[in-house]
Amino acid sequence: MIVDKKNLTIAVTDLLLLIASAVLTVGSRSFFSACRSSEVMSCAYSERGVFATGLLLLVLSVIHLLLADRKIKTGLDIAMAGIAVLTAFLPGHITPLCMMSEMRCHTALQTW
Repeated sequence: MIVDKKNLTIAVTDLLLLIASAVLTVGSRSFFSACRSSEVMSCAYSERGVFATGLLLLVLSVIHLLLADRKIKTGLDIAMAGIAVLTAFLPGHITPLCMMSEMRCHTALQTW
């Protein structure tokens, strides 16, 4: 059985993972959006990539919240750490941002 309802305890870190993943997913489409322009620019692909990886992190954090087995949770932690590093490198390094560094996509998406 994957979910043990008798011993199901929700840790603070599980909730923080869920909240951070939700903020990343929702924020990449709303308050951290790359462009407000109606035309598709190169930064829109970075925004879509951040949204996709954020959605994957959100699904994995929900699974992490529901599971009770420590070994499976450790495996999910390792997977989520790798996806988080990919998400940090995605805008500006893997997918290009706009050419002008003064554009909104550089301040909203690029981490370094």
